Amino acid sequence: RRRDTAAFVLIWLCAVIATCLHLAYGQGSPDRAAHHVGFIAVFVAVILCLAHSMSCACRSLIVMVDVFCGDTLRDSDLQEVAHYWNLTQAVLRKVSVDLGTNLLALCALLALSVPAIIVDFAVLGARSDDMAALLPGVFVTCGILYALLVAAAVSEKCARVPA
Repeated sequence: RRRDTAAFVLIWLCAVIATCLHLAYGQGSPDRAAHHVGFIAVFVAVILCLAHSMSCACRSLIVMVDVFCGDTLRDSDLQEVAHYWNLTQAVLRKVSVDLGTNLLALCALLALSVPAIIVDFAVLGARSDDMAALLPGVFVTCGILYALLVAAAVSEKCARVPA
């Protein structure tokens, strides 16, 4: 989990630094640039916190399934194993219902961020001085994708558990 936290903090720092670099080479007042950097820093932090919370919850579910599998190997009573699997499934279902809104928000953000990056690229062109303007969106999209991949790992892990 520390690695996940470090990855999300690094993504946030990269997005803020990219914004600062883009504004450092731009033509504008320093006050306006400071407000812009502050807005981007808070906006990106909120989105990445949402993605990080999803990532942490899903990592916990992965550990729960791993613990169940380890306990299954040590336990010889199939009735007890079936009971614990039913409990594990109930917890997985409850958490997945609770995380559904979070997942929907992340998918909506991803669905909006990719076209926005494409439109920004089409408008700004391939000039190297304007490419830094695209980086915060790219970094946020990478953070969201990472959280969604961790969420998908829960389903992948559960598919390997013998029924």
